[in-house]
Amino acid sequence: RSSARRPRYAAPWPCTGRPFATRRRQLGENHPDVVESLFRLAETLVFFTQDAEGGAQASSDALEAATKLYGEQHTVVADVLNVVSRSYAQRGDWRRSEAALRRSIEVLTALLDLQHPELLNRRVNLAVVLIELGQLEEAETLLEQVLLDAPGRVPPDHLYVQAALTHLSRCQLLKGRFADAAATAERALAMMDAP
Repeated sequence: RSSARRPRYAAPWPCTGRPFATRRRQLGENHPDVVESLFRLAETLVFFTQDAEGGAQASSDALEAATKLYGEQHTVVADVLNVVSRSYAQRGDWRRSEAALRRSIEVLTALLDLQHPELLNRRVNLAVVLIELGQLEEAETLLEQVLLDAPGRVPPDHLYVQAALTHLSRCQLLKGRFADAAATAERALAMMDAP
C-alpha cells in the first residue's frame, strides 16, 4: 500500500495496527498470517470498539485480502463477511448488512452442515437484521428454524438458543402477538436463570 492511502486504523489503534503493519512488511500482503492478522484487526475494531470508520476500512481490506488469497468459497471469507455485515449494521446500513450476511451464510452452507453451530449463529444474526428491516415474517421463520435445528447441535441452554428465543420474542411483539411474545420471553429467561 502506498503512503498516499495509509490505513486509517493504524494510528488510532497502535496495539493492533502497528503490529499488523510490521507483519505485512515482513511477510508480504498475500501471506496467510497477514490476512489472519487483518481479519483479527477488523474483528477487534468492529466488535470491541466504537471506531466505525476504522472498522469499516479494516473489514473491507480484510475481505479483499481473504478473497484474493483463498477465493470466494472459504471459511475465512465467510468469517470476514460476518464482520463486514456487523460493520454495516453499526452504521445503520441494514441492506448492505443483510447482503454481506446472506453471502456469509451461503459460503458456510456450501462448506458446512446447515445445522453447524456457527451457521445457527449467523442465521440468528440475519434474523436480527431482518427485524431491523421490518421483514418480520422471514425473521420469525428463520428463528423458528434455528430452534428446530439446534437440538443435538448445541446444548438446550446454549447462547445461540437463548438469542434465537429473545429475538423471536421481539419479532412476535412487533407483530402484535403479545401472548406468544411473553411465552417465548419466559422460555429465554428460564434458560438464563438456570444454573
